[in-house]
Amino acid sequence: MLSTTFASYALMAVFGLVALTKIIADRRLAFVTILLNLMFGGALYVILNICNISLPFNAISASCITLLGAPGVILLLILRFIFGTF
Repeated sequence: MLSTTFASYALMAVFGLVALTKIIADRRLAFVTILLNLMFGGALYVILNICNISLPFNAISASCITLLGAPGVILLLILRFIFGTF
């Protein structure tokens, strides 16, 4: 269990680092990009919770949703399907 949790956090960290690098590369739109990612990712997270597809909400998943947006929520779903119980 510990190795799967570590593997999923490591995978999310790699995707988050790539997204953060792309966001910071364009400094003019960094704030707008993070805000839009947060809005779209948060909306998709709420919609999934309304449809009884529960995802854990902690600091790691919140930062993944903030940095990646809707693809971050989809990544969390894929990781939950691979490593978790569905």
